[in-house]
Amino acid sequence: MKSAATIVYRDLEASDALNVTINKKIQKLERLCNRASVQRVVINAPHHHQHKGSQFSASLELIQNGKATSLSHANDNVHMAVRDLFNAAERVVKEQSAKTRAKRHVGKDDLLDQDLDIAS
Repeated sequence: MKSAATIVYRDLEASDALNVTINKKIQKLERLCNRASVQRVVINAPHHHQHKGSQFSASLELIQNGKATSLSHANDNVHMAVRDLFNAAERVVKEQSAKTRAKRHVGKDDLLDQDLDIAS
């Protein structure tokens, strides 16, 4: 069983709805690849910039196959920032899983070529 991810809110009060959304998305990522685990999710409140407006940022630390990856996204809406962050994390997990599968997979043609080389 994987350990629960830490959800950190900076300059913002914790939201039960956001916690539920984040936990569902973490479970989805971990179902995609059993070697992926989210260690930490950080939600930052906006700094009120005059020109840019309010920007919420969301970041996470993902460990897959022993390699740590950090991702972050920002948006005017905190829920959209979280959505974009986990969409990016899903792409990363799928790409890494495909690379791992490609390295492990040996097709029939490859085996036949190896047998012919040995027989020669």
